[in-house]
Amino acid sequence: MKSDPNLAGRSAALHKYGVEKITIAAGKTYWNNKLAQVRPENTFDSFELYSPEQKPVDRLQAVAAQIVGKCDAILRDDFPFANGRLLFLTSDPGHGKTHLVEAVINYVAEHKPQLLGKMVLSRGDFLHDHMTAANEYGGASVVVIDDAFAEHQNIDALHPATDLKSFMHFITMLYERRIFALMTSNFRLTGDNGILARVAKCDKMGRVVSRCMQMVGTSGEIILPGKDFRAELAKRQDGAEFIL
Repeated sequence: MKSDPNLAGRSAALHKYGVEKITIAAGKTYWNNKLAQVRPENTFDSFELYSPEQKPVDRLQAVAAQIVGKCDAILRDDFPFANGRLLFLTSDPGHGKTHLVEAVINYVAEHKPQLLGKMVLSRGDFLHDHMTAANEYGGASVVVIDDAFAEHQNIDALHPATDLKSFMHFITMLYERRIFALMTSNFRLTGDNGILARVAKCDKMGRVVSRCMQMVGTSGEIILPGKDFRAELAKRQDGAEFIL
């Protein structure tokens, strides 16, 4: 594998801005920012494709470039985006969702590291963050939520009073605060067997579903093809020397 000349710079930026307690807007603090957990080696270039189908990677890299392109507005304005937006990345486990969202963060760290101060990475805290009320993530303008609902084995386990209520709080917050959010999950967002189909049963007026569909738009759900890369790595490492 060829050396990465920008690895040290990304590492330094993630260390500088990846603080767990983050207060961006006055009176708003988020206590579980996970930016420091991002692996600086997870980039778009290091992502292995299992087919020539490059579109999901290209789309996410284009999003990362747009975030960098709006650097001045994100750093200057409380509401740098005209509307809230949600980009939803889904696949079976092991297809590389976490690698790709970390690649987005690393792209930002490499090109405009100061933007990390207006970003939050949430991992494993979605239910806790939103169950009683919407969490505004310290006033961050860009929020990455990795592996939402990972504690559940199937989508039918999403409970209306906890999981779906949290998702509805989250969507309302995105819409009202005009945040850009990148979310990953093993579950689909749309379709008959998606998260929104469950939300619709609780959202009697349809307001939350309508707002979510507006923010997702026609191309905001990305289905990542491939196979379980963790299993592939295990095969490649079979019999290799154990190294910590």
